[in-house]
Amino acid sequence: MFKQICENLYLGDKDSRPKKTNFEIIVADELFITNSNNKKSSYTLIDDKIYFDFYSFSVDINQVRLIVEFMFKKIKTHCIYIHCVFGVNRSPFITFVFLVKYNYLVESTYKKALAKFKQIYPFMGIGFTFLKFIKKYYPFSNL
Repeated sequence: MFKQICENLYLGDKDSRPKKTNFEIIVADELFITNSNNKKSSYTLIDDKIYFDFYSFSVDINQVRLIVEFMFKKIKTHCIYIHCVFGVNRSPFITFVFLVKYNYLVESTYKKALAKFKQIYPFMGIGFTFLKFIKKYYPFSNL
């Protein structure tokens, strides 16, 4: 399952990459691939894919910043597919933060923004850790 979120951005699960996309962002610790030189890093870039070692039980603001900034740079020249394993928690969370931070989704409160995002992507199931992050940092201008 996947859904187009905006121009050049698709969101879904690990098995549904649309053919028209030419860059994949993976935000799942289960799918993380370490880099070949064994340097400790929270991400690995391989060809047309970037893997982020992203957990659902703890959210690092610096890692969220890194991912959404990377998305912002790539979306200008690439058609992106972002996913975690099932496309329900981690990748929708990152996509939501991206959309709000870069004004693709503008609402006065995080509750209104989440409701609007769920209209766009109804598969989102927001976990407690992510909801806590959203409440604390919305509208993400400090990222």
